[in-house]
Amino acid sequence: MEVVVDPDRVPRAAVGGLCHPRHRLILLDRILDLHQVHSPALGNEDAKFHGHEGSLEAVPVEVRCVAEGDGYRCAVDVSDASGTSHHLVRVLPKDLDRWQRGRSAEELVRDSFAFLLERESKASILREFDLSVIQRYFPEFDAVMTKPS
Repeated sequence: MEVVVDPDRVPRAAVGGLCHPRHRLILLDRILDLHQVHSPALGNEDAKFHGHEGSLEAVPVEVRCVAEGDGYRCAVDVSDASGTSHHLVRVLPKDLDRWQRGRSAEELVRDSFAFLLERESKASILREFDLSVIQRYFPEFDAVMTKPS
């Protein structure tokens, strides 16, 4: 069993090779006034936000649906700079009755992915699912999809 005496202490061996005065390790544990901490200057660059964008302009969604019984089986490709994710969505007749609102199956699935991408990254979206599963994870899905356009 290892006993941690001072969890904020940095072992001397971890910083021992930093001999140049500019290579000082800055620890925030002894700063009493947070106004003493300044973010680094970016020069002529702007700060970059690293998160997923919620717009379809930033994340193209390609949907291809084929009839399967009374419903549809839709292949969905979501692309961005990091690559493309592939999804398979089943649209049942009850889903069409509930959410179609004059849209084609492709438009319904595309709008559903727009809804999902506003709330999570493409990597978080299930690879294969029934369209009705979305409202299990996002209860507001029904209200958004049935809202008159």
